[in-house]
Amino acid sequence: MSDNSTVNKILFLNLPHDTRVQRRYMCSYNTPSMLFPPIEMLYLAAIAREWHQMQVSLLDAIAEDFSLENVLNEIEILKPDMIVCITGFEIYEEDVKVIQILKTQFPEKNIVVFGHYPTNFPLEALQHTHADFVLEGEPDINFSNLLDYLSKKISLEEMKGVYYLDTNKHLCINEGIGRIKKPEELPLPAHDLLKIKFYNEPFLPKPFGLIQSARGCPYACNFCVRSYGTRLALRSPESIIEEIKLLIELHQIKSFRFIDDTFTATSKRVIRFCKLIIENNIAIKWTCLSRADTLNEEMIEWMAKAGCVRVYIGIESGSPKILQLIKKEIDLDKGLENIRLLQKYDIQTTAFYMVGYPEETDEDFQMSLDYARKGNFDFVIPGRFIPYPGTVFFDEFKDKIEFNLFPYKNEFKDKELIKTGVDREKYFYRNYYLRFGYVGKVWKNLTSHPLEIINNSLKAIQFQLPKKNTNVRNDYI
Repeated sequence: MSDNSTVNKILFLNLPHDTRVQRRYMCSYNTPSMLFPPIEMLYLAAIAREWHQMQVSLLDAIAEDFSLENVLNEIEILKPDMIVCITGFEIYEEDVKVIQILKTQFPEKNIVVFGHYPTNFPLEALQHTHADFVLEGEPDINFSNLLDYLSKKISLEEMKGVYYLDTNKHLCINEGIGRIKKPEELPLPAHDLLKIKFYNEPFLPKPFGLIQSARGCPYACNFCVRSYGTRLALRSPESIIEEIKLLIELHQIKSFRFIDDTFTATSKRVIRFCKLIIENNIAIKWTCLSRADTLNEEMIEWMAKAGCVRVYIGIESGSPKILQLIKKEIDLDKGLENIRLLQKYDIQTTAFYMVGYPEETDEDFQMSLDYARKGNFDFVIPGRFIPYPGTVFFDEFKDKIEFNLFPYKNEFKDKELIKTGVDREKYFYRNYYLRFGYVGKVWKNLTSHPLEIINNSLKAIQFQLPKKNTNVRNDYI
């Protein structure tokens, strides 16, 4: 731990990587055709600036395609007192190595790390990265406590929710407050720090923004890393409208994504938000994440009126047996009705699937393909199932999983199961997209987004080419 020196300037650094990746607390994945702002760091930056009157800057090395050398040069120019980073999942090892270099090059600077793995393995994260502090769980209030300590406003014993090593290299923490009950009491994210031109979602107009209107997910899926926990903490529709207006004022955004785990979890709140969009004469396009069983026609109709153009739905499997095993308790028939309601109101549908479960048979896999065809989704994104520490599934199957944090490895011990997952992932893409019934949907998008369609098609073809088996997600949309 660096000495308790005064912190005035803080750099929030989205670490460089040799491929285009998205880091979030709940996941990390490849994003060759899209990129979201690092929303978690924007919240922390706002806390540092508004609650502690500190100077803040953001360097998104992914967005700006900066190499490690570029980053080191920028740090020399900016001269921050503190550097704050979030680590990824499959790229954890690479992130660790970069943070090690940062600490070697700038030993006098306080380096702060947060994310799912640092929270679950704080001792290892501090030892691996040589960072000074790890923020526990939901980082906002914990980060504020750290700044209070470094500003000498509180003692080390009063600093809650922050992991560090004492002089004997023992792990120390004073337990934090846990989940934040009212996220709208936090300052709005520091969107002004963004170079907005770098961010996008496929087939949406730019400039593009990102909004988190809720934290947590109340559902019991046993494979999922949630955004901080199972308790749903909601912001009011009024505060969401305030943030949209801010993004329009700062960046003239024309579209945005709700990054909530399940935006449609509370129907009344969604409808109230949609009515406020209309009352405020805000003409903007937006997308969100949903569960098929949380939708209803009244909500969907209001969403369409308010500018919703795409809903991402976690289907995961078309097999009732698999859904039961992963505790994704949805009625597939009712889900299909709701998907058709979205299509009735001209809202695009994108379905997430996972393949390669230990118990998934050829019949189960075929049921997923059949359900995708019945859904006639605009896009499907199948991904190979990977169990993550901190989930119920991982705990139940840990004897079948080979896991090591550094060097990073997280895969099933059964190599044939891994191969089956890779093969099914590729087959799902080919079988869904390269079929006659999909041509009409492609043509509809091609007429309005020709360059993006061609670009994504090339990436899809590249995805199908033989490659070394890897646990890094291959999502290309």
